[in-house]
This record gives sequence, structure tokens and C-alpha cells, in this order.
Amino acid sequence: MEITMKSINELLKKKSRIGKSDSLEAAKLIYQIYCSNQDCEMLVKYLYDFYYKVAGIFVSKYYFEVSVEERTQIIQSFLKNKKFYNNQSGASLYRGFAILAGIICKEIADDNVLPIINNLTKIAEKNNAFNATSCKIFADFLNLTYDKFFDLDFSSLLDNELRRLFRYISSTISDISTISYGNKIQVWAEKYSFIFPKQTIVDNVEDKEISIALNKTEKISKTSESTVLTNTVKFAELDSTKELIKTLKSANQEAQKLFDSIFNKNNIIQNFQEKLNAKEKQMNLLKIEIQNKNAKITSLNGQLNKVETELADREMKISDLIERLKISFNADDISKKQELITLKNDIATAVKLQYEDFIEIKNESYNEDNHEALKGMLNQVFRTLKRYGIEL
Repeated sequence: MEITMKSINELLKKKSRIGKSDSLEAAKLIYQIYCSNQDCEMLVKYLYDFYYKVAGIFVSKYYFEVSVEERTQIIQSFLKNKKFYNNQSGASLYRGFAILAGIICKEIADDNVLPIINNLTKIAEKNNAFNATSCKIFADFLNLTYDKFFDLDFSSLLDNELRRLFRYISSTISDISTISYGNKIQVWAEKYSFIFPKQTIVDNVEDKEISIALNKTEKISKTSESTVLTNTVKFAELDSTKELIKTLKSANQEAQKLFDSIFNKNNIIQNFQEKLNAKEKQMNLLKIEIQNKNAKITSLNGQLNKVETELADREMKISDLIERLKISFNADDISKKQELITLKNDIATAVKLQYEDFIEIKNESYNEDNHEALKGMLNQVFRTLKRYGIEL
């Protein structure tokens, strides 16, 4: 691995001066490094670091050697790389179209084709115009893949994405009648309801009329004086036709300017529409987030109401228990008081005889007889108290 890294770093030093054999070697080394670490980010970094042709070679030789999932990861990493959006000096377009050409020329179905072309047209249209560099890159790509590119199925693209692709093609190809695969482009345009402007009709008419004028000049030199007047009339008609051609050509140029102006305005409107769609998408996401939060609040309110109901029910039960306890305590107090009264009455009844005997002798003088009687009375009182649970 260390030797591989050293070799690839040596090739990187050559930059755009890298030759075909070195480009092949660079693509091979990039693939070997990817196979060893499965790092898409590192692979994409090398595709951007090397001359753009290395990206095309890598795709044509090694792209289809990996799984479908890995191919998608590689392309997504390429499109999400910050260098792609910067597109310095058309670097992203050069590499992107090289990758796209490598895929298309293989004639193997790959779902990454449309995301690549869609993102490339979006980058090319930055600043509301397709500049000369981006158009040249696209023209070279079309010349390389024309018989395959226009056979692709673009129906899954959104309307605004299709229109942007058509604007790119129109900006790149000024006159489809001068291109060998012009009919294929025309069929493609009609399939997706687009119309190419016919910009070379006036030029063709002018060339044809000039040729007619030359033929007429030769005939004039060969005719007799009797036909001079007739030919003079014809030349006058020819001059009038030339004036008409000039007028038509001027009108065609004005129409072209108007067409370009409409395209530019359409680009501005399209960009504004895309921004509006993005804002609308953000608003929809915010609405969904608000709805989710409201749903959570409603759920929490429901749970809170349930808890409050349970709490109120428990408070009622507690209040009921407290009342019952109060009643129970009151009943106990009444019962205890009643028991005490009963106890007092029972004790009073039990010691009544002793008390009556004590009353009879309490005022008598002390002697041996009443001493013994009082002792007996007192013993009986204490036994009675003990019987009722009162011990001294």
C-alpha cells in the first residue's frame, strides 16, 4: 500500500502534463487503493486531483467492476464534493462529462446517468447562462456519445430539469441541420415537446439566390441585344430579392436576439422557481414539524387531563378515608367514655356496701372492734379495685 501511495503521488506531480500511459496507470492505482480501503471520499479526491481524462479512463475500465451500491456511492460522493459546486475553470464539467461518457459508451444500464447529467446542467447554468467553456465541453461530449446519449430515457426527469437540459443543448448547438446526428436530436426534442429554432434558413436562401444571380449573369453575356431589356428587368428583380433577403436576415437576427433574451429570462424564472420550490419545501417541512409538535402537545394534554382526573379521584378517596377515620375515632371515644362510665358505676356498686358501713362507724370513737371492721372494709375495697384491673 505504501508503494502504491508513493507511485500515485509521483503521478500527481505531473498534473495536466500526464501522458496516456501514465493516465492509465493512475486510474489503475486509484482502483487498487479503493479496493484496499473502500473509501469513496478518497477515490473522488483523486478523481478531482488528477487531470480530467483520468476520471474517464477510471470509469471506462473499473467503474463496472464494483457493485451497483458502490457505484451509486461513488457518484453521490462525486456530486456532493465541494469542488463540484465550485467548478473552477470548468473542472467539474470536464470530469463529470468524462465520467458520463465512460458510462454511456459502455452501453450498460446504470441508474446514475440521469443524476449526473441533471447536476452537470445545473452547474453549467450557474449565473443564468451557459458560457463558451461549458458549451464546448458539452459539444465534445455529444460528439463522442451522440448516437447513445439521445437514446437515453429522460422521462424520469422533472419538467424544469428537462427544460434546463434542452436549454443547454440549444445553447451548445446553434444549428442542428449542420450536424450529422441532427435528425436524432430533432426526434429527441419532439419526444419531449421541444422545438429547435431554424436559424440557417435565411443563409441557405441567400446562397441559393447568389448562385441564381451568377447563372443569370452568364446568360446575359451570351444573349443578344434583343434580350438585354428582359435580363435587365430580371436583375432588377434579383436586386429586389436581395433586399428582401437582407430584410429577412436582419429579422432573423432580431428574432435570434429575442429568442436568446427569452432563454435568459426563462433561466432567471427557472432559477427563481427552483428557489421558490426550495422555500416551499422548507415551509412544508416546518408545517409538518409544527403538526408533529401540536400532536405531541395534544397527546401530553390528554395524558395531563388523565393524570388530573386520577389525582382528583384519589383525593376524593383520601377525603372519604379521613372522614371514615374521624367517624371511627369519634366512635372509639364515645365507646371508651361509655366504658369508663360503666366502669365507674360498676366500681361504685361494688364498694357501695363497704362505703355504707364506713359511714356508720366513721363518727364512732376508735376501739379494737371498729379497727378490725375498718381493716376488713379496706381489704374488700382493694380486692374490688383489683378485680376491676386497678392495682396500687
